[in-house]
Amino acid sequence: FISGTDPDLLSTGIKRAYGVECQRAFFNEPLELKGKEPCIALIKYALMVDHYVTVLSVTDKEIVVGDPLTGRRVFSHIDFEKIWRKNAILLHRI
Repeated sequence: FISGTDPDLLSTGIKRAYGVECQRAFFNEPLELKGKEPCIALIKYALMVDHYVTVLSVTDKEIVVGDPLTGRRVFSHIDFEKIWRKNAILLHRI
């Protein structure tokens, strides 16, 4: 269950507004995002509330995200995996 804006609708809006092709993808672990930055990840924010963040970088030890609510945040893979919905919107300039 995803609360808030549906990822497919967000992808369509990004393409229309910015000319960026978007692809929703599913992953098993955070390290799979490495090399796909920047991308938009869906995370759990509160009970029944999801939230989008931009994954800025992924290393073997941490994930750096840009959060529109709190700014730049750094997570260990373990901490990110606890809140991540295991999907992301991949961005490709047309």
